[in-house]
Amino acid sequence: MKHVERPSLEALTELADVDAWLIDGDHNWYTVHHELKAIHAACRRDGRPLLVFLHDVGWPTAHRDSYYAPDRIPAEYRQPYDFDAGVTLESETLVRGRGFRGMGHWAWSTKLGGPCNGVFTAIKDFLFANSAAGGKDLGWARIPAVFGLGVLFDSDASWSADVAQVLLPFHENPLLARLELNRLRNYLAVIEWQDRTAELEANKLVSG
Repeated sequence: MKHVERPSLEALTELADVDAWLIDGDHNWYTVHHELKAIHAACRRDGRPLLVFLHDVGWPTAHRDSYYAPDRIPAEYRQPYDFDAGVTLESETLVRGRGFRGMGHWAWSTKLGGPCNGVFTAIKDFLFANSAAGGKDLGWARIPAVFGLGVLFDSDASWSADVAQVLLPFHENPLLARLELNRLRNYLAVIEWQDRTAELEANKLVSG
């Protein structure tokens, strides 16, 4: 195993003969879409079948960008963003100082949905562009658990039928989706409790 300490879009073109890829990093349309393009090109160059695992294809980044380093995203692809506000299940708009948030470590797009916004949007746009260009048929599965796992693969690979058989029971599985929604509600409730406890402690310090 070799660690390459460089941004993915700089390093991917230099990697060769890769059997499988994992995308889990800067969760925004521009990064993911161009990672997929670079990986697809590398697989075609090396004569390797495409097999990509993608995390965070579900809520909250399916249709909302997040940025660890927004200055690395070209302005025309960068959504307006906020480092301090959080996302909730109840509101499409960000909530200041509440919800699931990066606490200064990452930013959310202030806008939900629309073109060039979110990880799942990036994948769908990649699939559409590949189909429009007459590329190989690609298999796709989305497992609605733990922020969502996506699997993208060449349909004509020697192992594609086996992979599809494994993935099919979990693809857009409604029971998993309900369990994930329950997990998210509990997760966000814990964040809310933590926020309220922090406020109470802060008020004690001020009054005490």
